[in-house]
Amino acid sequence: MADWLQTVIEPLTDAQIREMLETEHGGIMEVVADVYAITGDAKYLALAKRLNHQSLFEPLVRGEDCLTGLHANAQIPKVISMERVYQLTGEPAYGKAARFFWDNVVNTRTFVIGGHGANEFFFAPDAFATLGVISKTGPETCNTYNLLKLSRQLWLVAPSVAIADFIERALYNHILSSQEPDRGGFVYFTSMRPGHYRTYSSDTEDFWCCTDTGMESHVKYGRFIYAHSDDHLWVDLLIPSQLHWTDQGVTVRLDTRFPEDGKATLTVSAKQPRRLTIAVRCPGWLKPGAMKLTVNGTPEPVEARPGSYAAVERTWRTGDRLEIDWPLTLRTEMLPRSNEWVAVLWGPIVLAGELGTAGLEDLDFRNTHNYVATQELPLDQVPVFIGNADDVVAKIKPVDGRPLAFRTAGLAQPTDVSLSPFYRVHRQRYAVYWRLMDRAAYDVRRHGDAREADGK
Repeated sequence: MADWLQTVIEPLTDAQIREMLETEHGGIMEVVADVYAITGDAKYLALAKRLNHQSLFEPLVRGEDCLTGLHANAQIPKVISMERVYQLTGEPAYGKAARFFWDNVVNTRTFVIGGHGANEFFFAPDAFATLGVISKTGPETCNTYNLLKLSRQLWLVAPSVAIADFIERALYNHILSSQEPDRGGFVYFTSMRPGHYRTYSSDTEDFWCCTDTGMESHVKYGRFIYAHSDDHLWVDLLIPSQLHWTDQGVTVRLDTRFPEDGKATLTVSAKQPRRLTIAVRCPGWLKPGAMKLTVNGTPEPVEARPGSYAAVERTWRTGDRLEIDWPLTLRTEMLPRSNEWVAVLWGPIVLAGELGTAGLEDLDFRNTHNYVATQELPLDQVPVFIGNADDVVAKIKPVDGRPLAFRTAGLAQPTDVSLSPFYRVHRQRYAVYWRLMDRAAYDVRRHGDAREADGK
């Protein structure tokens, strides 16, 4: 197949190739680079480089943000391909392009759930409040699927807590929330518009792109928990699991109720005592000094700075236990480039408002055959938070007897609201971002609405 592709590409000019690569073609460059990796034949590397979309590559190498207005998921596979060539050749321009792209998207273009874009396209970074948070479409699941793929490639070259933090954010808040829990329907767009809702693919009719990547995404959670190199094991996610580290003759079992709480126990089984280093992520969302590690009940004197790995090097024996404590607390994040919209999180877990089914009572969520939810709710009908961002956490309380359930107390108007992890809020309207208003501004709006209702 690669040889056939060569016969197609060979007679084309560079300008023709640039034009061809404008379309959403998937990771064709990556595939050819893989053929080079398998065969060692340099002709495939040369072909892969010809398939590098220079219109994207050149500005990324220069450190220029060229993404606004581009189709997002047409670009991410191209960048994955650039990183693949970098890993195979070490040519710095390819690595520079991939890392600038990742940093640009994650740190300037991403919503709190880890997704980005609206209606499949990158919008300007200063348009979160004017476009992003009011769009009926919002982040596309395929985009996050591919950005996770790129993130994993970058992490494997240089382990990074910042990358792992993003992976955790995107997995729990976008990917996990993109599958209907009862029957497995998949979500195309996850709108960030307050008061909006999701639609889901049906069993036999709706094979969207996000259906196919969705089938992959939900069997990949285990891919991001551990990594190893020689005698070094990294633990990045607190997901119940068991790892057979065959090279070392060691099995580790991770027991946790995360994210109900941030405690976890890593239990070791070893064919014989092994001197190993186990490095545990100290997430960037933790407060300084909050993370604790103990070995067999004894506190471990390791530095655990948020954004770093805390490493425990010792001879491990069967029955040894490494206990991890990430204290989870309520916190807030503002909508990028805005001081008007706020999101609420429990540690890394985005909490969403449960806003019911007003106007959706007769909607069959699983058989709309529409990947865009269309029945929008006017924004002035969605509850708002009264006060400033510093007031929010103090006025949200846990609900007794219901893990990960919260309710506002004197914070939301016109009525207090219940909050749950976004991945649990399905088949109803929700709010991820809340408009912040002071009491005086809210009273003016309320009185204006009342006069309008009275016909005055």
